[in-house]
Amino acid sequence: MPPALEKPATEAFANTRVRLLAYRPFGAFRLLLASLVVFQHFTANAAPDPLHDLALGLSPGSSAVLVFFALSGFVIAEAVQRFYLQKPLAFIGNRLLRIVPHFILAVILSIAVHYAFFSFGILRDARDQVFEPGFSAAFSPAALTANLAAFLPIPIRRWAPFDFLSIAWAVRIEMAFYLAVFGALLAAAWSRFFARNLLALMAACATLAYAAALFGLAPVKLGLVAYFAFGYALYAALSGGQAARWFALACIPAMQMNFLQHPIYLELPGIDLNHTFDGLLTAGLLAAMVMLARTNLSRLRRLDQALGEITFPLYLYHIPAMIVVLSLTEGYSMPAYLSGIGLSFVVAYAMSRLIDPQVGRLRDRLRGRSLAATLQG
Repeated sequence: MPPALEKPATEAFANTRVRLLAYRPFGAFRLLLASLVVFQHFTANAAPDPLHDLALGLSPGSSAVLVFFALSGFVIAEAVQRFYLQKPLAFIGNRLLRIVPHFILAVILSIAVHYAFFSFGILRDARDQVFEPGFSAAFSPAALTANLAAFLPIPIRRWAPFDFLSIAWAVRIEMAFYLAVFGALLAAAWSRFFARNLLALMAACATLAYAAALFGLAPVKLGLVAYFAFGYALYAALSGGQAARWFALACIPAMQMNFLQHPIYLELPGIDLNHTFDGLLTAGLLAAMVMLARTNLSRLRRLDQALGEITFPLYLYHIPAMIVVLSLTEGYSMPAYLSGIGLSFVVAYAMSRLIDPQVGRLRDRLRGRSLAATLQG
């Protein structure tokens, strides 16, 4: 039997006390983050000119994505300690079930609307976007296959000249984090040293984040590791780990250096990004996350869960919803702008109700316990 399997799951957080809250109210917060992404994309591409010009240079959705990464580190740390130290295959299987079904359906839906509107010569998927006849190459079998596999952390652009789901890059970063945790869990299952030093592995990742920021390697997105590491360490710190508190604090300057280099921002000619606004928003959202991490919600738990459940679908399906609205309208009007945002929420809710109950049962089997029962304490 591997040495790590002979010890309790808490061994991954050496010298910590497990003090778990019944329910942390992250659901509405996650929906807020996804809504900021939707607002940024629709305002940049579909809003009437006065609103578009007013928001020019602001990137609230980009700030939200950074906080999503930190929140992911926190949530995955809790999942690892509660369920997966002895089950690395169950961990990666559960993550794939969460990501892949919605991702594949969102890509198929986006391909379908792109193809339909391109065939009619009315395709628009961005402000003032013009599609030439050569765009038909984007529908080649190799390109379509690459888009369907774009959740994997591989250089998709080598095979796909066009991203049918433009926000897939963030999903790839999430998957890279999941694979890193999966590798650490495998190491922990076969080595007592790694079982006791998962946080040390995350510290090594933080070192890479510093190197990425200091030596200009941020465009390869290594610096984003600091956000995941901060969330991971925050959970360990709230569980009683003294060393983890210092580790979480050490991640903050790494996040700052990464933010100042803005590796996830799309730098557009002639547009000056408002780094002050974006920096304050990112810091405020991170502070809110820390506060919520220390909060126990009971009375509104079901509502908060319901709001959180549509977050990932909203993040994915708002792209094809925006394409539909842009392609079916001329110019940029407030009714079309609001209709597109509303359509995004409707589609996200519908797809969540269609997919999540079936997938949720499979995830519960891998987890070894119903998530609903887990959240009750």
